[in-house]
Amino acid sequence: MQRKLLQDVEDKHTAKSTIPKFQVGDTLVVHQKLLDGQKERVQLFEGDVLSRSGSGLKEMMLIR
Repeated sequence: MQRKLLQDVEDKHTAKSTIPKFQVGDTLVVHQKLLDGQKERVQLFEGDVLSRSGSGLKEMMLIR
């Protein structure tokens, strides 16, 4: 029951967002939202993908 509920939530959110296809060795630019006190800014980070683990919305990637 819990697994189906989690899968339904992931499917709902994945349908809204477009996750680009990428693989290990690709260069990515990541936009990260940061809070500096009351200010909010976006920090850009560019690096090569070293690894990927997990799947769906819980997938993680290592970028250097």
